[in-house]
Amino acid sequence: MATCRCWWHFARLAQGPQANQVYFRQAHPAAAAGPATVAVRLPPGRYRCTACRVGYGHNDAYSQYLAWGRPAALTPAQEASLRALNHDAPARQTTVQVGPGGLTQAFDMRENDVVLLKISRAG
Repeated sequence: MATCRCWWHFARLAQGPQANQVYFRQAHPAAAAGPATVAVRLPPGRYRCTACRVGYGHNDAYSQYLAWGRPAALTPAQEASLRALNHDAPARQTTVQVGPGGLTQAFDMRENDVVLLKISRAG
């Protein structure tokens, strides 16, 4: 059985008077938002920690599509490239020894990132 924690950083975008149709056709790189620390009470033992991230440049095919100039039709190579960018690979995967104090991990966050941490007993 696994334990999961999900957290995110929310920042309002400075859209100003631009319409959504104009604003969201432009790239808006995320700024650093500082670290987030997650603490989880667990029985002592070995655990596998898998962190998946979604945000600007992480599992983010749309930013690459914008960088290409929003082509009306994608080539097969471009489609393959976008699939590879959005393949849901973990951003971090580690095995840790947890003591009586539980598990504490820190993650660097950027504006509007979402992180899912899955913790399961290591075999």
